Amino acid sequence: MNTLADIELIDIIAPSLRGDANVQASLSSLQTVYRQLVSDLQSVQFRSAISRCSDNVLNHLAIEFRVAYYNPSDSRDKREQSVLNAVRWLIGLGTPGVIDEVCSLYFNYAQVQENWQYGGVPFHFRVLLGADTTNSDVVGAATAMILAYKNVRSWFDGFVRAYAVAPSQGYIACGLWRQRTQTIRFQ
Repeated sequence: MNTLADIELIDIIAPSLRGDANVQASLSSLQTVYRQLVSDLQSVQFRSAISRCSDNVLNHLAIEFRVAYYNPSDSRDKREQSVLNAVRWLIGLGTPGVIDEVCSLYFNYAQVQENWQYGGVPFHFRVLLGADTTNSDVVGAATAMILAYKNVRSWFDGFVRAYAVAPSQGYIACGLWRQRTQTIRFQ
């Protein structure tokens, strides 16, 4: 099996063109450019090699890819995921799907709820979290990341922690926002 580095351009064109002197001369000059391109591709394949990059290189990649929120003190895994997903997140900036993915870096379960889903004010949203979220530092970091990736016209109402009571009775939710706790009971 041939690799990209082993391919000769003359071997991959139609047999009827191989004998033409102009085609041979063109392919000969293109072969050196092709070899340089293949060697440059090795440095482009950073997705598989990002875990081998130093922290300094990872920080520079975050700047280069314009990561909307990047905290050098986050865990290595979170920083790698932020860099790897930066372009895709910037394309979908402001969508609930991106906010869900951003929250999945910090929480086991997180779901964006739009204002009509919980009776909020138009252009507001909140994030429903699982019951296992207790660390206020993580909530603060996730809040900063959500504020960086949310739609500019949208207002973030905070986090709501859901506790399952019984399948038929719904759930109890506690809202978390800036050192306040509010209990809301649904029946």
